[in-house]
Amino acid sequence: MKKIIIGTIATLILTLATGTAMAAPKTIEMGTTAPTTKATANAAPQEETLRLTFGDPFADVSGLAVSREEATRTGMNALAKFYGISAEEIARNFTSEVYYNPPMDPLSFLNSPFVDFNEATGTRIDKGTVRDNTPDEFFPMDVYKGMWHGSLFPSNRAAMIGSAEPMIHSQDTFRFSVCAKTGELLGLQYFISVDPSRKTNQKYDNFPSPVAVFEYAHNMTSTHNEEYAKHAMKIAEEMNLLEGKVRRAAIIGGGWMPGKNSSFELHVFTVVECVNGEVVQLAFQGKDRKELTDVNFLSRKIDYAVNKDGSKTKPVHNFVGNPNSLYNFGWVNR
Repeated sequence: MKKIIIGTIATLILTLATGTAMAAPKTIEMGTTAPTTKATANAAPQEETLRLTFGDPFADVSGLAVSREEATRTGMNALAKFYGISAEEIARNFTSEVYYNPPMDPLSFLNSPFVDFNEATGTRIDKGTVRDNTPDEFFPMDVYKGMWHGSLFPSNRAAMIGSAEPMIHSQDTFRFSVCAKTGELLGLQYFISVDPSRKTNQKYDNFPSPVAVFEYAHNMTSTHNEEYAKHAMKIAEEMNLLEGKVRRAAIIGGGWMPGKNSSFELHVFTVVECVNGEVVQLAFQGKDRKELTDVNFLSRKIDYAVNKDGSKTKPVHNFVGNPNSLYNFGWVNR
């Protein structure tokens, strides 16, 4: 699949856009309203490597329609519903970080000055704003809702730092996103293969390296697209994810994920669209298992779109990317 790696990079960029790199982060206990630091008396300090913290720890959360506590409950209940793990078990065994990301309006950046320089003379050239210099075909641009982002970690995470077991994102096992205006679920992730409490005898891909996974992904074909699309539509229907009848699906990208026993596994992203245009993104891990890891309600994250003149309009697409050019494969109909 010639463009699957490009899709992975694009997905990573979008993910990083909502994350803040933090070292030695504070944690938020279930049911509290502000970050608190967990520490054991007289214990030697544990040093954690730099990692991503999703959401903005410094954002102003006063006056939000949905509180941190309510968003946390919504996220835990969704994880319990989608993956069969009770909210009580999650609360008992995991510690949470829940941070807010304000609405993302591209015009706030596009209105910034656009300056060029004449290298020969060293003269500064004022060319108006970034918006003035952005081609018309880039509009309308989507504006994204304000969201609560939660990460849940095993409560004994400190004891696992430095573990030889390949853990992703510094041992955060669950993630969720909730709309700060309506309280609706916008996305969730469960990194099943790196959950230290999950014991499984399932077979893992065991690729020797991430490069080997990319090589496999690079050679995926339209047959794989049909296989994953049908699987994604089946899952979307079984879980009743979309408000309308499922219409079609397709692969939009992929990459690698760590598995058990130092293995590397294929991680494939798909989109499923229903008849009313709503789209959900589903990601599956393991080329044979196709274990659901991500549920991302892409169309629900978009609040509205803006034209070049700043006026509001409807979004052109319900998800990031061009639905008419899905990695040379196209849609697989139901």
